[in-house]
Amino acid sequence: MTSKPSLPVLRHSARRGGLPRGYLAGRLVGALGYHRLAGDFRAALPELTVEPIASLARVELVCSSGLPPSEHADVERSSELRARLAAWTTPAVGWRRLHEVVARPTIEIRWVPGSEGLLGGIAALIRRAADPSAVLGVTSASGEALLWEDPSPQAVAWMADEFAAAWRRATALPPRVYREVASRAGAATP
Repeated sequence: MTSKPSLPVLRHSARRGGLPRGYLAGRLVGALGYHRLAGDFRAALPELTVEPIASLARVELVCSSGLPPSEHADVERSSELRARLAAWTTPAVGWRRLHEVVARPTIEIRWVPGSEGLLGGIAALIRRAADPSAVLGVTSASGEALLWEDPSPQAVAWMADEFAAAWRRATALPPRVYREVASRAGAATP
């Protein structure tokens, strides 16, 4: 009886010179979908503007509001969200580019209260027809990164299950955040 060879787990470390610049973007070329758990929404949303993420057929993001559950439940009146939005500095890509991307119908963003969200890093599922993979990674304050990618069916199923559980718990990113991005981009809002 012959067994199918196991797929390699890929480990990359910027410290060891093993994480090529643009590695993740390269893995997303030709992907059918990208499903990501991320940290604070103010950092996570600009990351969606990176090509090819912005042009994928389906992108789902669960990020953290950073708000306590009581404020998360009533974001339209949340004074803490008002303060977090006011402190949101201009993303490197600019407000107009961020608005163009988050307004796309192929990108769906949900969030969870701060107590339930990731503090930072990446946990994602890259869906490709032939070789989907689960990805976990962290970046240090100095910009060094560690990335683990596992294309095994077990890892892909595990990540899909973790993402689905987070997706079910999360709520849609509220119109208030979209309005803020549109306003800073100088775009008309409905």
